[in-house]
Amino acid sequence: MGKMYSNLYMLSGSLMGFISSVASIYLWYITTIRDEIIKGMPLIMIFFILLPACLALISSFINPPLILLAFVWGAPLSLYMLAYSNIGRWFGVTCILYLVSAILKFYGSKHKPII
Repeated sequence: MGKMYSNLYMLSGSLMGFISSVASIYLWYITTIRDEIIKGMPLIMIFFILLPACLALISSFINPPLILLAFVWGAPLSLYMLAYSNIGRWFGVTCILYLVSAILKFYGSKHKPII
């Protein structure tokens, strides 16, 4: 039964990381390419939103420390964007979900099965 919980934490952390990174990539596409809602900072958006989201997408399938790196890398602009606009709030939410995903994956990897 303990092994199931460990897999459940790892699975939910991986799924949360995957969904939040895909959502962040989609939001980046909407704000910079399709609708051009956020103008004047395309390189900053690529460096602080798109690249951490790609790293989180890759790290959602591997070890927990990499998704924590995606959180730390994307946090400055994402947390700034929380107060910027309505769509900017979603960038902050996806970044916070990177942290929750990392916590779940760390807990799942440290959890000892009870058998």
